[in-house]
Amino acid sequence: MTYKLILPDGVALHTAGEKRDQEYGWFIEKGDIEILDTIKNLHRSLLRDVGGESPRLAILVQKQRLGFFIGDMSSPRRDYYGNRIIQDTLYLEYKDKSKVNVLNYVANLLLCSNEQYEKIREDFTRFAESLYKQPDELPDLPSLTETSIQDCKEITSDKSALYNNSLNRQRCAIYLREKAVKSDSFCCVVTGRVSVERCEQAVLENKDIKEFLILTLASEMEKKGEIPLDKISWKIKWL
Repeated sequence: MTYKLILPDGVALHTAGEKRDQEYGWFIEKGDIEILDTIKNLHRSLLRDVGGESPRLAILVQKQRLGFFIGDMSSPRRDYYGNRIIQDTLYLEYKDKSKVNVLNYVANLLLCSNEQYEKIREDFTRFAESLYKQPDELPDLPSLTETSIQDCKEITSDKSALYNNSLNRQRCAIYLREKAVKSDSFCCVVTGRVSVERCEQAVLENKDIKEFLILTLASEMEKKGEIPLDKISWKIKWL
């Protein structure tokens, strides 16, 4: 089975321009967008300027909307001084009726091999660059072939930090397919070396998100595998 994202109801692009005064920012915000502010906060706290070889992804279900974020995409452009490659970050927003389609797509994205993900990221980069150059014309989004999931331990906590490895990505993919599709308030973030403390802080700053999964490459998570953030957040709140 092939999953293909339909064109979004709203779209935004975080990038930099090639002129001297065009620093990084959200250059484009167009269409029907309602939950981008939450994504911007998650971008600042969990997805920007973090180390580690990992996809930068986020999926947000909130206010009967669905937001999909993909970052760390190397554009063909360089900054004004010609030294650094400009990195694109793309945000797509959908109405609730597209939830099953988008969540299944992201679940399969979590299951991609490194080679498959690089190909998909290149396709999303072309979409982002096309949006940057011609914001009124949206090309098709890349499709994904369904990947089977092996049986694995269920995620039981509604708010968890998990070590970002293939097993936990599978567990999150199952959560997206089976639980997140029924949720009215859910977020999953896939990032690099973000500490547990930063994960806890993000949960505290977004208390209105009922279910929150964060996949991180933090070294402190490698042996632990999974830490419930709902209990830790409660303790921090009352200290």
